[in-house]
Amino acid sequence: MNPVRSFIGSISEFFVKRLFDIQEIEEMKLNSSTLTFPNDIEVVFFNNYINKSLKPIQFILLIACIFYTFFGLLDLVLTDNFKMLLILWFIRLIVVLIILGVRYLSCHLLFKKYVPIMLTTVVMSAGMGIIIMIIISDNPEITYSYYAGIVLIFIFGYGGIGVGSYYIALSGFIIVVIYEIVAIVKLSSNQMNYSVFISNNFFFISANIIGMIIAYLMEYNIRRDFFLVQLVEDKRRELERAYEELKKLDDRKSEFLSTVSHELRTPLTSVKGCIENLLCGAYGQINDQQRERIEIALTCVNDEARLVENLLDLVRIQENSISVNYYPENLTLIIHRVVNIFEYDAKEKGITLELNIQVDNNLYILLDRVKIKQVLTNLIHNALKFTPSGGNITISASREKDFIICSVTDTGIGIPKSKINKVFDRFYQVNSSLTRTAGGAGIGLNIAHKYVELHNGKIWVESTLNIGSTFAFTVPMIL
Repeated sequence: MNPVRSFIGSISEFFVKRLFDIQEIEEMKLNSSTLTFPNDIEVVFFNNYINKSLKPIQFILLIACIFYTFFGLLDLVLTDNFKMLLILWFIRLIVVLIILGVRYLSCHLLFKKYVPIMLTTVVMSAGMGIIIMIIISDNPEITYSYYAGIVLIFIFGYGGIGVGSYYIALSGFIIVVIYEIVAIVKLSSNQMNYSVFISNNFFFISANIIGMIIAYLMEYNIRRDFFLVQLVEDKRRELERAYEELKKLDDRKSEFLSTVSHELRTPLTSVKGCIENLLCGAYGQINDQQRERIEIALTCVNDEARLVENLLDLVRIQENSISVNYYPENLTLIIHRVVNIFEYDAKEKGITLELNIQVDNNLYILLDRVKIKQVLTNLIHNALKFTPSGGNITISASREKDFIICSVTDTGIGIPKSKINKVFDRFYQVNSSLTRTAGGAGIGLNIAHKYVELHNGKIWVESTLNIGSTFAFTVPMIL
């Protein structure tokens, strides 16, 4: 059976690929001659197809019964022999019963397993019924009207089923062969002339070939659509699995960061307290050289403490456990306090810190002081890291309509245009080699971005390579 199937499928494929632009999918694993998937995929395909097409198939079978019965009225017009009429109607009754039997079986599991064969049985029985009626007819004119019935059967078989085109094509060939035998017999007994024989053959065979091509295209497209849906579904499941794995890893990473940060926070606080006590002379007087060394140690501790706070903030952001606590605050005072924190670091590095405050010193607006302070801290700290000795950093604040615009402008190394859109991404570092020298983990700007968004503001960067950068953000002026 497989060689026959391949032969019939190859004929359809030959015509289709020359008449239509069929876009094949390499991963589809569909045999283009037999129109079959590998066994495991074929089972899934048929189950899927039957579940979606069962009701339409049942409706088509019902229509086939009605049409086959309705065309029995032609027998009354074309036959005046009552006995012949009964025979024709009996043949129609048998065919209708076969169709109804298949319609009944369509409600059972057996139908799903053998759906192409059962639907082919309908086409074959309907076609054979008409062939038998042509053979036993005593009126030559009746045969011509029955040809239309055979063509309708092809239309139903090829265009109405959608799958099993091989079986339908095989039944079509069998019907054509049987018709040829009947036509030759009638031709030899002078019941059909040559012109009718030639024209009917041309029409009949052409209809069969066209129907076969249509059936091939229909089934190919149905199977391709099924494969694409399955492919998308498989990719979706893969993405879901990958997402779950990444989520687990992300949760573990957040848990690790939270644990490490909390473990480091306590000893850093103790170390910082001891260093500050040393500077204050709580443990005795210190000379200038000792003070310089202790201040360097304090700077390092402050950097590490800032990193720990950033890590803790990052964990809170990931867990959506962070909120904004609005209070009336003096933004100018917050800016001055943050700048004071970095005065020593800037002096040690030979960088000039400048202030350009164009906001009323007595202006109070609603904001979260801790978070805005963290935004400014991260931006100034970032500017200090990438500004060389002798450079300038300007911290500005101005009012524009209903917003306060704060900015940190440096004369540092700048950022390439291709990387500007990524600077606020978590753990992103524009130049990892410079970052290793300057320090940092690539989270400060991300946290600043998140905190500004929590205030319903915007943050952006403007930069020119080897000239400098300006990081600016807005805060709604809620009085």
